[in-house]
Amino acid sequence: IWTKKKDKWKFTKNRENIFHIKVNNSEEYFEALPRILRRIEIFKPNILLYYMGLDVLETDRMGGIPGFNVKKLDKRNNFVAKFLIKNKFPTIISLGGGYVNYQRSKREIDKQWKKIEKLFLRSVKIIVKTSKPNNH
Repeated sequence: IWTKKKDKWKFTKNRENIFHIKVNNSEEYFEALPRILRRIEIFKPNILLYYMGLDVLETDRMGGIPGFNVKKLDKRNNFVAKFLIKNKFPTIISLGGGYVNYQRSKREIDKQWKKIEKLFLRSVKIIVKTSKPNNH
């Protein structure tokens, strides 16, 4: 789910396992998320690669999604964590995004990186916390 058009999937002939929905804002994102997850449930993958990116944040220098703030990042992470636990697909979680503006001072870049590190840790903690057996 992203704000950009993804039409460059020419590396594979199998399009059954590639799901993409273009959205314009965070409201559309949260309307699309259950549809994407339902398609994954129907597909029943042998393994799921989950890119838990920070590039959805509206402050991301590579674009982001308008209206997508830290509170909505937490909401997304909780929603996906519950989906992963419910479906028990073997899952690889990849962290990414959170692009820093390198046109700023070193001090400002360092501050941005510290914020990104905290957001990654926060995201991972939500997945781990939701995964505990007493939360099923």
